[in-house]
Amino acid sequence: MRFYKGMKKRLAKKRIGGHIWNRIFGKNPYSFVPKIGDLAGDCDGFNHIVKDAEYHFRDYPKGWIINDATYTKEDGCCFCGCMHLLLDRPFSAQEIQENTFNWFNNNKNLYIEEQRKNGWWTASNDRQKEFVDSGGIVCDDQGMISKEYREICWK
Repeated sequence: MRFYKGMKKRLAKKRIGGHIWNRIFGKNPYSFVPKIGDLAGDCDGFNHIVKDAEYHFRDYPKGWIINDATYTKEDGCCFCGCMHLLLDRPFSAQEIQENTFNWFNNNKNLYIEEQRKNGWWTASNDRQKEFVDSGGIVCDDQGMISKEYREICWK
């Protein structure tokens, strides 16, 4: 995929910005530029398949650069961590399971009580916590949300 056209690499790098250029083309362990069909991590903590990509171009007198993109997940929603063409690398299934367990159990004292007091903690959150505490599997081998956990979340 071309990120720029009609200008030299030096000029494209200057217009995109050196730090962003290095994140896109350098060795970045946390994010990557996905292709259609790739797995990518999202802010919900699970992996999703990239279904579609819409690129945003910026025109210059002697060419253009791609300065941003909107990626769509398999369910039709957009990825929320997308910045300068990059998405999070996919999480491992073990990492997702541990993060979900730790989120519910490390936050149980102060955060959950504050959420209940403000009316933001719902019955769905209680069902999710019970499922995770009982050792339920929240994701499949690819790190995508499991059907059982999805049903509990959206019940």
